[in-house]
Amino acid sequence: MTDADTPVAATEGDSEQATATAARRRRLGALVGQVQVPAEFDAALPEAVLDEFEGS
Repeated sequence: MTDADTPVAATEGDSEQATATAARRRRLGALVGQVQVPAEFDAALPEAVLDEFEGS
């Protein structure tokens, strides 16, 4: 990782190898037809739930 071409963090290992390993574990579309997302998935949370997150 860099900030204006100055290294700010280092990663260990071969990132290309890590990407290839992750791709083998997760196959895009592996669960097609097996998972259903409800229509209200993106709906706003109820006030009571929001209060719990906000500590009210």
